Amino acid sequence: ENGHGLTCKRYGGEVHEIGFMLIYFMPAFYANVTDTWTFESKAAKLWVTFAGAFVELIICSIASFVWYFSTPGYLIHDFAFTFMITAGLSSILINMNPLIRLDGYFALVDYLEIPKLGDDSTKYLGLLVRKYVFRAAVEIPRYDRRLKLILFTYGILSFLYRILILT
Repeated sequence: ENGHGLTCKRYGGEVHEIGFMLIYFMPAFYANVTDTWTFESKAAKLWVTFAGAFVELIICSIASFVWYFSTPGYLIHDFAFTFMITAGLSSILINMNPLIRLDGYFALVDYLEIPKLGDDSTKYLGLLVRKYVFRAAVEIPRYDRRLKLILFTYGILSFLYRILILT
């Protein structure tokens, strides 16, 4: 989270809060870098988003060297291995996954420039289901073809991923 915060400060933003919370019943630290939404540069927004994963991968690399050069059977060897796996896997598989509201989601939102991608895709899918499955008289907003495709695809994928996490 220091990576997010320091990068946000580098581009002129403020870090309003750093703390600890549970995400999907897993402990996690967080940094409130909402000032990135005021940045005009898409690159600056993406740098702030990717900075956390970048720092995690650096820590994972250091832990990998400690693990490789330490003697098996010692606490430092086991600790480095655990840290290497945890930092590496959490950074790539969990944190950078765009289907849940973590760094990968915010990177996708910044890249596509669709601020409420998750909410809008859920609402769009709900309207489609009500209209075409339940035959209800609902008004579907007029989106351009690109936005319809993005909302539909993201909505389906994130819905299926949430079911996978819950099961």
